Amino acid sequence: MGKKIAVSGIAVLIIIMIGVSIVFFLTDDREGPGIEYTDKEITYHEGDDTKELLKDVTAVDAKDGDVSSSLIIENIIILSDNQKAKIIYAAKDSKNNITKVSRIVNYAADRGTGSRSDDSDREDEQTDEGPGSQTGENQPGSGDGNNSQAANGSNVQNAGQDSQNDTEQGEGGQEDPEDSLNPGAPKLKLKSAAVTVPVGTELVRRNFVEEITDDKDSQELLWKSIKMDGEFHMNEPGVYHLELYVVDSDGNKSNREKLTLTVQ
Repeated sequence: MGKKIAVSGIAVLIIIMIGVSIVFFLTDDREGPGIEYTDKEITYHEGDDTKELLKDVTAVDAKDGDVSSSLIIENIIILSDNQKAKIIYAAKDSKNNITKVSRIVNYAADRGTGSRSDDSDREDEQTDEGPGSQTGENQPGSGDGNNSQAANGSNVQNAGQDSQNDTEQGEGGQEDPEDSLNPGAPKLKLKSAAVTVPVGTELVRRNFVEEITDDKDSQELLWKSIKMDGEFHMNEPGVYHLELYVVDSDGNKSNREKLTLTVQ
């Protein structure tokens, strides 16, 4: 008799525990917060502070209320067209229930400023031009006929050398530019040597490039390392002559590809 009572008591206790567990399960908060954002069209510029992407995003939980302070950007994925990016947001409530949503925004690899990207190359060109122009100005200033004749002869000789150098450079330009690259240098190929865009278009360097290869660096790193030389103004009609190239993580520069950009 006593055993039956004990068994019955244990059974009742088990039933009670199961019931309590069911109640806790049904009433427990297992739903994450809702994440919402406006329909405002935004553009993510590579290198910008990601806080700008959170300005119009809110997170609200059914029990905790506003939990926007928990919002983070978990990842930014550049889409294959290189003009859009997928932003993945995440937020959590006090029970650590996590919600994730994604959003497609415009993407720009850089902000075209209209100035040269490689200041060192520009300084080198100015240095090379400086002495030549000074020499040209000083030589005609001599009043001595022999000196003048020597100066003229020197000028003719220099002109001949410059012409020969230009010819050699011209012939070299017709050869494969990859022949002069370091063995570990990246290689760049443009989609086209000439591009026409409307006034006000946002310049994205990677849109002009068809392919980049390197023996070491990843594609993602190479696409972010595209450089461009030359002046341009996206808000002013005109024809601009630019050069694009890539610098890898070892400092090796790729071949330089010329691009004629027409803004109209």
